[in-house]
Amino acid sequence: MVRHSSRARRSDGDTPAKAEQDARAEQYRARFTVITSKGHSRREPEPIDRWLMLADKVLLNAAREQRYHWITNTFDPIPLDTHAARIYGALCATVRAVGRDPKPRRFDLLIAAVAVALGIPLITRNEADFTSIHDSLTIIAVR
Repeated sequence: MVRHSSRARRSDGDTPAKAEQDARAEQYRARFTVITSKGHSRREPEPIDRWLMLADKVLLNAAREQRYHWITNTFDPIPLDTHAARIYGALCATVRAVGRDPKPRRFDLLIAAVAVALGIPLITRNEADFTSIHDSLTIIAVR
């Protein structure tokens, strides 16, 4: 690096100290620039942005945990017994019979099986997924 006197000026009007500061800033920015597989460059988040994103995740996880504890303290779980398991098998067979795949709906079908086994209504937002899968299933649609 060439040393300049404090009075020396570059042709663009910046002082040597400013030019050195700009060069350091560019080196710093280059550390966070990534070349993608297609040859495009994109900027990675700066360290402060990473801390802010981490803080958001921590707060979100804390809120989820608080909500989980509220739910577990407010409601009693309903177990899946053998009667509900048999109904679940029948529901899966019914879903297959109408040409749909039960695998993506397996948790919804488990909940529906427990509702049928206990004789309680099923409250859901996606009413269409449960229509005509069991005669004893009562559906309450929530909008």
